[in-house]
Amino acid sequence: RRVVANFNNWKKLDPSTLTVWSEVLRLVPDSVLWLMEMLPYPGPEESLRAMLAAEDVDPQRLLVTQMLPFKTHLLQKRQADLFIDSLSYNAHSTAVELLWSGV
Repeated sequence: RRVVANFNNWKKLDPSTLTVWSEVLRLVPDSVLWLMEMLPYPGPEESLRAMLAAEDVDPQRLLVTQMLPFKTHLLQKRQADLFIDSLSYNAHSTAVELLWSGV
């Protein structure tokens, strides 16, 4: 299975970005989308799952994990096969961390 990841703050996500990501997920049927939990309440994750479903992507293909301490966080990022950026607000330091991690 291919792991497509984005570790940006969820505030950077918008409907056009999720449309593009959904297309990637449809083109790579064995892929999952991996995001880091950014907010301490469930509403945004439920909304993202609903938006994926509206794009004909199984919402169970969204994996959300908690943020870990920095060193562990960098090691965890190595599990991603591909980093996919948001359209409106790019990754900046998150992209640098992914390069450090070897993604």
